[in-house]
This record gives sequence, structure tokens and C-alpha cells, in this order.
Amino acid sequence: MKKKSDFEKISIRGRYIYGYLCLKKYMRDKGFQPLPNTLEKDIEEFVISGELDTWHENVEEVPPSIILNNDFNSEYYEIIDFNYYNELREYYLSLNQECLTLIDNLIPIGIGNLYGQFKSELTLDYLENIIEIMNYNKLELPKSDYIANLTVDQKNGWGNRVNMKDYIS
Repeated sequence: MKKKSDFEKISIRGRYIYGYLCLKKYMRDKGFQPLPNTLEKDIEEFVISGELDTWHENVEEVPPSIILNNDFNSEYYEIIDFNYYNELREYYLSLNQECLTLIDNLIPIGIGNLYGQFKSELTLDYLENIIEIMNYNKLELPKSDYIANLTVDQKNGWGNRVNMKDYIS
């Protein structure tokens, strides 16, 4: 069984990839529709982006907890358009609470340390929440050796930029 201490030497990008692999496995095993293309692109962009501030702007409005708790007319949204909002809202309403929680915990792994120093505990807590949901559902966790080469020694804890498709089986 994986625990958060297993990921202390893994970079933020590596933790994010692992969380994303868990999300994809959960959705596949539970029979949920895949992520909408635009959301998938936004999520996968984190590990390859050299402009994380731009990535942050693109994803800060898309978590389920934001979409499901704010009407589009609430003036909360500055980046996403009405069509994307509606697509996400409809999609999120088709998911169960655990799946929504997985998405809500994945995105902050990338955002958590964006404007401060690398603090491994912050991203580890979100990853731990993801792993707990996987364990609770008795779902096999992805192998962590896929991300073992993405260490905290790379890019001040962020890890080297990589292509998400290289980690998805």
C-alpha cells in the first residue's frame, strides 16, 4: 500500500502525474466517461508547460468545486467561456462525489507551490487524499516506478518538464 512518505523524493510534476494516473484508473474502473478533451488538455499541460502562471490561469476556474458552486453569471469567471463552463458543469454532474474529489485534489498538486517555495508537504497531502480514495475503493494503484526518475532534485522540486502521454498506458 502506498503512503505519502513514498513520494517525498518525487517532484511535484511526478506527484501530479501519479495523481492523474490514479484519476484515470478510477474513472476507467468505475465506468465513467473520459475527461472532456479541453479539460484533459488543460490538466495534461501542467507537466510540459514552461509557463506555469499561464497554466494556473487556465485551470483555476475549472475544478468541480468551482464550477458546481458558481453560476457562470456570477462574474467569477474571467478565462473560461460559457460553452466550456456548460460542458464542465454537465460533465461534473455525471460523476460521483469521489471522482469530483479526485479532480479537486489533482489540480492543487500543480497549483499549491506555484508562487512560493517548494514545500513537499502541501502537494503530498493532496496526493494522499487521492491515494486514500483509491485504497478505499480497493483499486490497484499505478506503479510508482513510472515516476521514480522525476525527483525533487530537478528544477527546485518541480521536476523536469515531460510529456504526460509518455506516462499514460
